[in-house]
Amino acid sequence: MRCCMQSFLKLFVLLFLVSGCAVVPTTRDYYRPIVGEGQVEVASIVCGYQRTKYDGIEQTLDSRSVRVFPKVAENGNVEISVEIAGPDSRAVPIAIQLYSDKGQVLGKSEQPHLKVQFQYDGGLYRSYYLASFPIATSDQLTDIEILLKDKDKDNEVLVFKFERKVLADVFFASINC
Repeated sequence: MRCCMQSFLKLFVLLFLVSGCAVVPTTRDYYRPIVGEGQVEVASIVCGYQRTKYDGIEQTLDSRSVRVFPKVAENGNVEISVEIAGPDSRAVPIAIQLYSDKGQVLGKSEQPHLKVQFQYDGGLYRSYYLASFPIATSDQLTDIEILLKDKDKDNEVLVFKFERKVLADVFFASINC
């Protein structure tokens, strides 16, 4: 019996080394997207969680797309990442507000912090913004409202809905990701 167990363990290690990937059972505490009209679920990372892969929402406005990814940080704060992609860098989030399911304002951030901005060949711009909210009641967060300013247009208010969930999942890690 012990011989078979050792052989199985050796085979498992060999397969792991050859394939360059690992599968780890885990639990994920995350905000599950609830998509609205004109919105789609998106994943924040290519490899990783399987069951809870889609952890953000994308909405397209004319020639721009806006992606939102909320998460609970290690310190308990709620962090909101906003990615804006478009033909120029004129559209910026000027305010982010968080709401509970009862309409109570849980937090507001003026001028979210620009983390990084890229311009790709062909003129596509991607801008990444981050706002952190010290919220003790992160379980109550359901709506994220973003006020988007574009120099050539009226300000637009975008609403993204989420619900906090804790689910069993499998994390897939690979040297190819």
